[in-house]
Amino acid sequence: MAFLSLALDHTFLKIDASAAIDKLRDGAVLVAEKGLRGFVIPPQLVKTTANRFPEIRVITVVGYPLGFETLGEKVFACQQAARDGAREVDVVLDLFALINGNLSKVRRELELLSATAKHARVGLKVIIETPILTEQRIVQVSNLINDFDLLAAKSSTGYGREPTELEHIRLLRDTLREDILVKASGGIRTLSDVRKFMEAGASIIGTSSTPSILGELERGGSSPHGGEAGAE
Repeated sequence: MAFLSLALDHTFLKIDASAAIDKLRDGAVLVAEKGLRGFVIPPQLVKTTANRFPEIRVITVVGYPLGFETLGEKVFACQQAARDGAREVDVVLDLFALINGNLSKVRRELELLSATAKHARVGLKVIIETPILTEQRIVQVSNLINDFDLLAAKSSTGYGREPTELEHIRLLRDTLREDILVKASGGIRTLSDVRKFMEAGASIIGTSSTPSILGELERGGSSPHGGEAGAE
């Protein structure tokens, strides 16, 4: 089941007593040594990490975790991330607009973000926060996303939310164009979780519990224990 590790975006986004420089370095080394898909880190850490670990895919976040930033701020942040060496950006869409059904505003945001990412040559994943949306709204935003060129739709930031549900991932996969990937994140902490979400249609898994998940893989998937709770 080694192919599962290739789907993992290892996440280092919590800011607490564990947010030490040695932990950042350990995360980058883990991604490099295990051949993981990518390393998701805060914007201010992108330049240093990309310079020191050019062999890994550095990913950062924009509008994280609440999507309160203006569209102009998000565009600038995407451009800065690209200049600093990020290869992908995970951008939280305007959640206020989404919840209230202002789909024209969401469309404008998708239009400008996709154009910015294309010009900057970074992969764009948009976070729609499925745990706070109705199924109808998930379908509506997925149909909007289908009109633009981007890498993936991502389910959740994992901050202060209920975990992403398998049905959310199935709904995204059923609604999105085939060439747009689904990234599942939010409460994914065990190898069993990873397998279930991939079976539901996710191609990318975002998690901060990567070490324990890899430990389960190396033990043949026998451990019932998950990793620590946290962002994603």
